Amino acid sequence: MRAIAAAAVGLMMAGWLVPHSAPARDIVWILVDDLRPLLGCYGEKNAHTPNLDRLAQEGVRFERAYCQAAKCGPSRISMLSGLRPETTRVWSHKEADWQRFRQRQADWKSLPQALRAAGWTTRAFGKVSHDGWVDDADWSLPAEPGREGEMLEIVDEAALKNVPYAERAQVPTLIADRKKCPAIQAADVPDDALFAGRMTHRVREVLQQAGPEPHFLAIGYRRPHLPMVAPSKYFDLHPAEQQILPSNRQPPKGAPWFAWFNSDGYQGMIRQLKVPVVSPPTDAAEAMEWNGFELRSYLGVPTHGPIPDDRQREIWQAYRACISYVDAQIGLLLQALRQHPRWRDAAVVVTSDHGWHLGDQTAWTKMTNYEVATRVPLLIHVPGVTPAGAVIRQPVELLDLAPTFLDCAGLPIPKALEGHSLLPLLQNPDTTDADAVACSSFPRFQDLMGQAARDARYRYVRWLDASTGRLRGEELYDHEVDPGETVNRAPQHPEICQRLATRLDQVMKRTEPQKP
Repeated sequence: MRAIAAAAVGLMMAGWLVPHSAPARDIVWILVDDLRPLLGCYGEKNAHTPNLDRLAQEGVRFERAYCQAAKCGPSRISMLSGLRPETTRVWSHKEADWQRFRQRQADWKSLPQALRAAGWTTRAFGKVSHDGWVDDADWSLPAEPGREGEMLEIVDEAALKNVPYAERAQVPTLIADRKKCPAIQAADVPDDALFAGRMTHRVREVLQQAGPEPHFLAIGYRRPHLPMVAPSKYFDLHPAEQQILPSNRQPPKGAPWFAWFNSDGYQGMIRQLKVPVVSPPTDAAEAMEWNGFELRSYLGVPTHGPIPDDRQREIWQAYRACISYVDAQIGLLLQALRQHPRWRDAAVVVTSDHGWHLGDQTAWTKMTNYEVATRVPLLIHVPGVTPAGAVIRQPVELLDLAPTFLDCAGLPIPKALEGHSLLPLLQNPDTTDADAVACSSFPRFQDLMGQAARDARYRYVRWLDASTGRLRGEELYDHEVDPGETVNRAPQHPEICQRLATRLDQVMKRTEPQKP
């Protein structure tokens, strides 16, 4: 591995700075946390996302874009480094994992470092790297992620009493105690009272002050990540009683329980809170009792047992409200770009770090290898390059963003990067690769590694012993007849499983996983 890493570093350092013709003068990358494609432009009838929908009409929408790991830290490191989690070996949010990655790859140039070395100004606002994992070498000026613990921002409702609405943006918000933080808060405040609104105005100021050199601006919105806090006017757009719960709220038939149980990272909190469940579970019934504990660990949601349907509708309402709030902020950014001659030719990319379960397959939040946890929206508009309103249905990976940004910047793509530039697809959306697959992976219980391959029709997931590579389980879902992934068809189609397993091996360039 050391020899491979050294060779990769040599390739990158030898190749980063040789320029060629660039289709974009500036790049604006907007990253929305925990966002599945519940947008109008993705056919979601109950969405209120006019600004993202307009961007999709102006540029290209990717129908099948997938993260490499359905967790914030691993996914963001993968995007910024251009490396798969199998290479970074970062699967958790442990500080030690991130530090070990930095030590192993001390000479590795991240995407923003490469752009910076080529003369670009690189800036970060909000959550771009995982909170606390900011590398100062990435950015031309210090990153502006917000306060420590900004993810837990809530409104101080007691302090708002007798304060006129127009003045409520001046009332400081609070950073909640994690164990006492509400899952949902509909606050009667203006947009600028919350960090997302304040950050948007800050970025608009930076746009006005930009110098003549090319800029790479990375802008990370934290919502709809928990706690789901947004101004109440966005909740009003999505009445709770009108929310329709998913039809696939049971585990997939024939799937191993550890495939849909996504609470193994919360066993410590279970013990601290003294929740009366079996931890770790030993069967499906015990797993279902407290599945989705990331959500359940916030106030207002049962820590175990069924979540009442009315509360589930309120969770859906809050999730949609946060999306609409972020859409409004993105609209302000896009308006500033369109109106300023300096920024009219900027490439704009909007995506998320992973998807989010909303009761689908008995899971909540992320950390599975299923469609709703790994599929993300991806919208790209490069003026003069992307045809308006085009849709690309070929599976692609978030890993492809780093080489795409380099391609747009006019820089060569080092062979060591593990993704592929999407620029050829952007220029010719009708071209397709019948063999294209998007691969994701996520471990379970430190002794299992789940690896998924998604082609145009099927999702295949294999579960391997993380130490020996022995096959411990397989899943196959046919999206032509079962888009909700409700029935595991692996036993009936071993030939399809074998074909996709072979593609997984080819993509991952390994036959055995490394222990997380």
